[in-house]
Amino acid sequence: MGEGFIAYMTKDLDLFGLEVPVYAVWILGGVVLAAAVVLCVHFLLLRRAGPPAQPVPLAVPKYWRKGTLPITSGLLAAERLSATEHWLDMQIYYGGQVQNVRCKCDPGITIGRQGCNVQLDPRDTLVSAQHCSLYYRGAVLMLRDHSTNGTRVNGRMVHKSQCRVNPGDCISIGAHQIYI
Repeated sequence: MGEGFIAYMTKDLDLFGLEVPVYAVWILGGVVLAAAVVLCVHFLLLRRAGPPAQPVPLAVPKYWRKGTLPITSGLLAAERLSATEHWLDMQIYYGGQVQNVRCKCDPGITIGRQGCNVQLDPRDTLVSAQHCSLYYRGAVLMLRDHSTNGTRVNGRMVHKSQCRVNPGDCISIGAHQIYI
């Protein structure tokens, strides 16, 4: 049995005018079959899991303005802020971690890699030094982009311009996601 198998495997086949050993055809077939199985399993698992979800904050943060800041365990009644101050609560997601940030937004805040009120991870090369700013125009929160790569608000590109930002909006800067 061993001699017959060896004779069969060393025999040449004529494929499209080329003489190819049988063992090479078997090896190639095995590689193609393995690749097909891996791709099928991969796509079946992705379909089952669905697309990768964006991180969703446990409680959508709110922006605070004109004395609506609630009294929390960290704030005593005597420490209430004046009615003219604007405060902004944000949740920043990056690299699987979340950071809660509260900033005084008068006259505005800057977001970027360096020299900003809200400093993002400097390893994210898509974040400019001073990427964008958030400020109030009356009672409306606005975002102005100053960056090279642009900023996305709820998936919509804002580049070298400004737009309105509402509570619950997602600002994407490079790989960072900031929920207002």
